[in-house]
This record gives sequence, C-alpha cells and structure tokens, in this order.
Amino acid sequence: MLLQLRDRPPGPDEVIARSARILAELHTFLDSSAAPVIGVGVRHPSSYDAWTSYEQALVAARAARRVPSLKSIGDWDLLGELTVLLQLPEHALNASLVPKPLRTLTEVHGGDRLRDTLRCFLEHAGSISRTADALRLHRTSLYYRLRQIQEITGLDLDDGAHRLTLQLGLRIVELLTVSDDVAA
Repeated sequence: MLLQLRDRPPGPDEVIARSARILAELHTFLDSSAAPVIGVGVRHPSSYDAWTSYEQALVAARAARRVPSLKSIGDWDLLGELTVLLQLPEHALNASLVPKPLRTLTEVHGGDRLRDTLRCFLEHAGSISRTADALRLHRTSLYYRLRQIQEITGLDLDDGAHRLTLQLGLRIVELLTVSDDVAA
C-alpha cells in the first residue's frame, strides 16, 4: 500500500504515469511469472478519508487483474460501472449473473455477431449512424440485426431499463471471459 500526501491532487495522466513507473520497478525485483497490478483509489483532500481510497484501490486492483485493456493499472475514477460489479464477492461473480435474454442471444446461430452488434449499439448510445459506421455496415443491415436482437431477447432496445440490463450483462460476460482466460 502506498499513501501519497500532496499539496495538490495529481491529474489522471500523472497517476497512470507514476503507476506505470512503479510497475516497471516491481518487474525488476519480482520473478518473471509474477503479475503485479496496481489499484488506485479516489484522491481525497483529507487523510481522514484514506480508508475510502484504500477500499476503492482494492476494487481497482481487482479490475486491473480482470480487464486486460487496463494494462495492470486500475483507477477507480476511470472504471465506470465496473466499480459496482467488482464489489460483488468473487464467488458471486459468475455466469448466473448474465441475464437470460443475453444468454439466449449468445446461444443462437450467429449469436456472436449479434452480441457484437448489440455491444457496439449500446456503446454508441443507440446512435444508428455511429454504430453503422463503427461496424462498417449499411443502416438497413443494422436495423435488421437490431430487430433480430429484440426478437431473440424479447427486450425493447428503446427501453432504458432493457438497455441497462443488456449493457451490464455484456460487461459481466467480459469480466467472466477474462477470468476464464486467466484460469486456463
């Protein structure tokens, strides 16, 4: 655990740069099989709140272990919805959390393509033009896929609660996939 006291809070780029330097130093001392990670909690103006930052850093470290795109550095401020999902106990973070409509979508023929379309659609806030551009797909084809997704899942992509269910389900699948890859 490293607690830094400073007269001004560091910016996000500075935190990542310092964390990367610490990781590089750790690699010089540790066995090559070691896989250290860094978790960064929220910066607080008072040392009285250090315990909160510590708890957040533990969750951020868990994210750094599970999400390869973080490159072994998890920063609470940048984790978004993962901050909620990764506070679940390890035994509870399992396939039973994946919503049934999303499991159904994945199991159909062409489900991976439809799941990727859904992910892209949700990441682009439901924008047809941006989703079609990102997928390099004609809008008519995108509309067809979205209709298929709605028919298979039984969920309405115009309903915010349904979109949230699918978005969180996709994030859980990501966390489980990474966990499975690490275990293999």
